[in-house]
Amino acid sequence: MIRKTIKRTATRDLIDLAELGLLEKHREKKGTYYTLKLFEGQ
Repeated sequence: MIRKTIKRTATRDLIDLAELGLLEKHREKKGTYYTLKLFEGQ
């Protein structure tokens, strides 16, 4: 669930999306990046 009781920031929103399973985490030598997860039919 997206946080409603505390001040929203981009970082908190991204953490919430990751916790909901909507982001995929990719690790590379230079760092980590996230992409939106694709679902069937997309």
